[in-house]
Amino acid sequence: MVNGRGLTPPPGLSDDDAKELLGQLLRTKTLSHHVDTIVKYCRGSPMAIALIGAILKRNNTEARWKEIAKRLEKGFLLHAKTKSSEANFSTLEESIKLR
Repeated sequence: MVNGRGLTPPPGLSDDDAKELLGQLLRTKTLSHHVDTIVKYCRGSPMAIALIGAILKRNNTEARWKEIAKRLEKGFLLHAKTKSSEANFSTLEESIKLR
């Protein structure tokens, strides 16, 4: 799509679709109660959901879900400008320290 200022990003995932994607990535239908917070701060970005899914796949514990949700709430992970791929994910991996 094009608008007066250039390209318009496509709409992001709905909350339900984001949860479904996260469940598929983790190969589970049971997600932590922190999923709503995580999905909210991913703002419909499939890339952010996929990145968090990869992180959780390596360490799918309630403590890890809580840590990710808490960091998202404090703004330590994503500095998203829109609901699209314009988000800056450079701090995501650094903040969670995947090592």
